[in-house]
Amino acid sequence: MIVAPLIGLVALAVIAGFFVCWFLAIVKLSRGQPLLAYEPRRPVPWGLIDLGLVVVVLFMGAFGSSYLLRSQFGPGAGTENQPFTLQQSMLLIMADTAMKAGTMLIVTPLIMLRTGCTWRDLGIVPKEAGRDIAIGLAAFCMLAPIVYIIQAALTLLQPYKHPLIDMLTQNPDLQLFALLAFSAAILAPLSEEWAFRVLLQGWLERLVSHTGNAFHLLFGGISPAEPVILQDFQTQPSPPGAMPAPADGITFLPPSETVPPGIQWIDPANPYASPLPFTAAANSEASPPSMWKLWLPIYLSSIIFALMHFSHGLAWIPLTILAFGLGYIYQRTHRILPSITVHFCLNALSMAAFWVQMFEVPQLQAK
Repeated sequence: MIVAPLIGLVALAVIAGFFVCWFLAIVKLSRGQPLLAYEPRRPVPWGLIDLGLVVVVLFMGAFGSSYLLRSQFGPGAGTENQPFTLQQSMLLIMADTAMKAGTMLIVTPLIMLRTGCTWRDLGIVPKEAGRDIAIGLAAFCMLAPIVYIIQAALTLLQPYKHPLIDMLTQNPDLQLFALLAFSAAILAPLSEEWAFRVLLQGWLERLVSHTGNAFHLLFGGISPAEPVILQDFQTQPSPPGAMPAPADGITFLPPSETVPPGIQWIDPANPYASPLPFTAAANSEASPPSMWKLWLPIYLSSIIFALMHFSHGLAWIPLTILAFGLGYIYQRTHRILPSITVHFCLNALSMAAFWVQMFEVPQLQAK
């Protein structure tokens, strides 16, 4: 009985964090402040074809692994009359892990080479790691109790279903649990946040704000993407009063009645369009987009994320709420680590509780 007391301590910390974080959130909202400051970035350079590439690679991986495993298992494996053996269950988890990891390792370099996107476009900013983890932990405390309470209530109506959990229930084994824990707590947060928040939601944000040629929505950038900057093409010193450029290459200048020589503007909604005159860009881009442009990408990506878990009973309902929170965090920061942190903490705590149920409770009952 080692994990159970630790879960109790974590649960107390999460409950305390829930009330503290929501109190601070209500105070901020009452003062007219956002929960998280909006951090702008250029539109993502990939297109709809890149999202299709993810689906194609996943499908090919699933088809290939299914063909290989079916030849290994023989007919009837996995049915009610012939459930998977321990070895077969481990092979299934390893195949699923290899398929998801392989998709990320194949598609990410292809997108970077094809569109010229940077690590910053993919939401990876190492120097912000400490702050991003703190944001993720705070968001976990705010979201986890809500998700768990809704899930517990729905379980009374329909039991929670998950094929990997069913495997471990039928074959309680430490090695199988280790594979399952890696898949749920490590690989799932990485692959799902990469796919649903960075690629899908990132493209949807570009879709709702795009004003240029539809070609770029479909095929993305052909050459390395241009940063959203106010650039002095004559390499003159920055005008007086200019704000320093943030790390992601975005520079904001205050409105000016005079036009500094040689200054042109790259439209943040369409970085591939011709530069506009400076006077057309006097407004600040530090403010977030309009309400429907903010929430529509979050809503669509969250619904798709939840529907991908539709076979897990009613779990898609609390997962929709979780995805809304993850989508909001990504929309404000445009970095992947905060949402990965939330996803990791939620799945890791769930796996720890499942460990207690499978291994520690039977030992206690045996005594």
